[in-house]
Amino acid sequence: MWKNKHVVVALLVAPVLAILSWFAVDKLVAEQPHAAKPGAVYTLAARSNCRYPSGRCDLHNADFQLTLARGQRDGIETLELESRHALRSAVLAIGASVDSLSGPLAMEPVGDGGVLWSLPAEGSVGEGGVLRLAVVAGQSSYFAELSTAFLSESSTAD
Repeated sequence: MWKNKHVVVALLVAPVLAILSWFAVDKLVAEQPHAAKPGAVYTLAARSNCRYPSGRCDLHNADFQLTLARGQRDGIETLELESRHALRSAVLAIGASVDSLSGPLAMEPVGDGGVLWSLPAEGSVGEGGVLRLAVVAGQSSYFAELSTAFLSESSTAD
């Protein structure tokens, strides 16, 4: 069997062709990312640091990324939202459960550019709390609903 050149060449070429075909099929049939459409609403996914008392929560949808963190401004404890893209507005509601959510509170931009937003933190919400966030960037809207575990008392601000 090993004396036949055709078998040896086939054994060498077959794995290479299998790997190349794997990438070719992915290129042909995979869903391609697309730009946000004006007026569309997109969900933000929470990264793993949102489940633990880390003091910050990273949210993303493709290349659109936000970081929600506990911070301090002028001696007042705040919730701060940082974005890679300029935001037109940001609102959030926070409560101990979905039924006890506060009304949406508008966050205020810090400085120019619309990439840093702040809201004074009113009281402390425990690990079982719920936070809903909605932001507008360009002409698209993004929203997220997540646990407030990252804001619990044992968290540390960066």
